[in-house]
Amino acid sequence: MSMRVLHFVPSLESINGSASRRYKLAMFETMARSVDVCVLTFETGDVPLDGVLTYSNSGTDFFPRRIHNFLTDKLSSFNPDIVHIHGCWNMQAYKLFGECVIRKIPTVISLDRQLEEWHVRQNYLFCKLPKMLRFQRYMLSHAGALHFVNRQEQDSFYRFGWHPCIKAKHPLNDRGVMIEAFNLIGDMSAKDMSEKMLALYQKVIDSVPFDRMDDNELHVEDVLVLAGAVGGDAKIHVSQEYVALIKKLDCKAWRRIFLHSSDEGILDYIRVGIKVMNVPVHDVNVSGIDRFSSNMDVVGKNYYGYKSTYLKSDASLPDFERELCMSVVSMLDKINDASVHRSDFVKFGQMLRSNEYDEDLVCNKLKTMKMLDSASRLLQIMKERYALGEGFMFADPLDDNGTMKMRKKLFKSRIQ
Repeated sequence: MSMRVLHFVPSLESINGSASRRYKLAMFETMARSVDVCVLTFETGDVPLDGVLTYSNSGTDFFPRRIHNFLTDKLSSFNPDIVHIHGCWNMQAYKLFGECVIRKIPTVISLDRQLEEWHVRQNYLFCKLPKMLRFQRYMLSHAGALHFVNRQEQDSFYRFGWHPCIKAKHPLNDRGVMIEAFNLIGDMSAKDMSEKMLALYQKVIDSVPFDRMDDNELHVEDVLVLAGAVGGDAKIHVSQEYVALIKKLDCKAWRRIFLHSSDEGILDYIRVGIKVMNVPVHDVNVSGIDRFSSNMDVVGKNYYGYKSTYLKSDASLPDFERELCMSVVSMLDKINDASVHRSDFVKFGQMLRSNEYDEDLVCNKLKTMKMLDSASRLLQIMKERYALGEGFMFADPLDDNGTMKMRKKLFKSRIQ
């Protein structure tokens, strides 16, 4: 299945009249020969694009609702894998960017040298500063990647602050890539630039696999991790119809599952689960895929707060009961800190399943620490997503508003 790329250009007419940005037109046409390309614009002028699907909605700049409907309708009908926004000062671009955030569509922004000092100084107080406060800095900091056309532009961005006279200590976004404009480089063609841009798109998409996973892919990951982690110890009921559905997942879906499970530290369980369920899947070499840096370095690390320190020195509990209480506290702290991973849940479930312990001691200690309700909500999550039976639990699972908030935190943490 071909990649689907949507480009947003506020004015094609303006680009066609600019010597420094005219390269985009040839890049669009070249890119359309290998992937599905759509261009959204508000000013087309007389600019034909061979083989490129183009949508224009001229004359609606003063009707925000019509602009919103135009952008959302085209997003829905084209259903892009990635959106490339050309420009960082345009209000329509911000509206599109906001819709992409809601729909979890990854984005790339080309700055088009609009953050050069001379450009920012023009109408700074009454135009640039209000836009910075309203939307521009948010867009730049939350974009999946930023595209620069030369090293000077990239270096300028890394120093970009609230004013040209104020240099930032840290860049708004460190996911920047320099891809030079082919018309300014002697030995570079439009095809070369298009290929580099498509590689950037794939890198951005691969860096956030969870955002593009649908419900079926999430369920498949659940089933496979259970099959790989607990095997026959858990009662996992999967219908033949569901197994057939698993086998129908395309290469893009399996790529997302492998990447996400790698990020969550459960890739080995997924591979074992695939063998257990005898699913014919071509393995993905995750380590060989180019991606932006993630939180892989913290996977599996324990979170030790003051409550864990208190438990560590508590001699009233046997060794395993103390270790279990520390694991519960660490899990809850990591959930609140948005640093928990699926591997933490799997290991916690294995810990409960494979050991005998005094449930009353654990329950009373957590109650003394005023953490029993939170621990019971955690057990509810373990029951729902990791097939943990109540016979392995130290307390009754609790499903209330607090549990719903915990589910939302986990979803925002991009693990479930």
